[in-house]
Amino acid sequence: MRNTIRSLRRITGVWQSSRGRTPCTALLTVALIAGLATEPGQAQRPPVSGRTAGVSAGHPLTTAAAVEILLQGGNAFDAGVTSLLVGGVVEQDLYGLGGEALILVYPKAEGKVISVVGQGWAPERATIDWYLERSRDLNGEGLDPAVVPGALHGALTVLERWGTMTFEEVSARAIDYAEHGFPLRPRTARSIERNLEFFQAWPENQRYWLKPDGSLYTPGETIKLPTLANTLRKMVDAEREHAHLGR
Repeated sequence: MRNTIRSLRRITGVWQSSRGRTPCTALLTVALIAGLATEPGQAQRPPVSGRTAGVSAGHPLTTAAAVEILLQGGNAFDAGVTSLLVGGVVEQDLYGLGGEALILVYPKAEGKVISVVGQGWAPERATIDWYLERSRDLNGEGLDPAVVPGALHGALTVLERWGTMTFEEVSARAIDYAEHGFPLRPRTARSIERNLEFFQAWPENQRYWLKPDGSLYTPGETIKLPTLANTLRKMVDAEREHAHLGR
């Protein structure tokens, strides 16, 4: 599987080797550069406890997908990667798979917190002088200020080093939601409305996040992201193709 995951990294355009494996007992925290504020009017629930595992995420579908992996026999790292992938589909007002992810893991056998930096590199020619000469805003929208996406690289690193499941297994629910759809939550709907001009400026964003007539989707309506589903499915296909190389 290790060679398979390295092959997936080549597809996503990033590379970083890692080595070693750790028993599955672990605690994983995935920081998706996102707040955990509750929806207006949403009731706060009392603390809960359990004997074997627990999942906390920013979206009910993300939480459910991670729990599903645990029930299938996956470890905390498998569940964490699943939450990162599903969150990149259903929580795009906060985080996307074309962006970055900061990941903290605690492998029990290693006895320390480890940071997996799923942040991207700036393009080779993206120097400060290049921007200054063109009066480009370093914090503006578009591809010019973007970095090479690092979120998937971070996910693959965790899965390779500490996970027990395949990419096909941990990405199944993310692909399902992207292909068949998921209900738009109120928070995302409000974010789209506030940033409507940016969605209208980018045809691909408008194609998936606005209705064909350009109007807004309302909370609860179904959003489908077939292009994203296809991208993840290509990664699954690559994993299958290289499965004979082993982990």
